[in-house]
Amino acid sequence: MTREQPHRTHRRGPTPGGAPAARPPRRRTGAGPACLRRLPGVPTPPYVLELRRSYGQGPLLLPGVCAVVVREDLEPGGSHLLLTRRSDTGRWALPAGIVEPGEQPAGTIERELVEETCVVARAERLAWVVAEDEITYPNGDRCRFITSVFRCRYLSGTAAVGDEESTEVGWFAVDALPELDAVQQARIAAALSDEERCRFER
Repeated sequence: MTREQPHRTHRRGPTPGGAPAARPPRRRTGAGPACLRRLPGVPTPPYVLELRRSYGQGPLLLPGVCAVVVREDLEPGGSHLLLTRRSDTGRWALPAGIVEPGEQPAGTIERELVEETCVVARAERLAWVVAEDEITYPNGDRCRFITSVFRCRYLSGTAAVGDEESTEVGWFAVDALPELDAVQQARIAAALSDEERCRFER
């Protein structure tokens, strides 16, 4: 297992002056062609596009997955979480994706982690299943995700941007996370909870 160097950042493409930008302590980030992508970054899976062609822009109920990847080896006694900076919003968020035909949810999130962040991790616990609020995209498409949030254990790999869905990826100390929206915070809280049972809503 390779230990990542602290205070080093790599974004997609060259940085000004050809040197990596400095970052505050306790954050490990990476980006660029550091891993082999199995698929190009495609925000919408082909089967969803096919559904749209026949169904139009009405609300789709889609199975989503999200990963809270915990890494314990970057600092003695400290835990770090893997986050991505989304290319569409510029905000930090947990790695996530859509379950495609023939996949199991746990397998989907493990695949998404490799494709999006070049990190290999194992889904260990289903922490939360929740129906998210309906989303309307700028093109008028509407959908509602049924999201399975998995707590995952880091296995190997150096965090790096693997597709066009993010501009940065990085490890952040649990007690020094960047600004996250309420949805991301709730997912992290569910995954880091000591409760072994899966959380669900009524």
